[in-house]
Amino acid sequence: MQGATSLGLVADDVTGIGVADDVLIPVAWGTATSIWVWDNREVIRDDARELSMQFIDHSILLIFIM
Repeated sequence: MQGATSLGLVADDVTGIGVADDVLIPVAWGTATSIWVWDNREVIRDDARELSMQFIDHSILLIFIM
């Protein structure tokens, strides 16, 4: 989605007209990223929880090894 939007916004730069719309490219990418994060928030939360538990397990293991 954001790739096509960026391509459309950059394509008019060949003519030199529409340079002002280049500021919309980060907005398009930020919006797409926000939507993706919102749609995947449960997966991200579960992965973060799993990673933190692995970190805790490894930390405890290191304490016992030392």
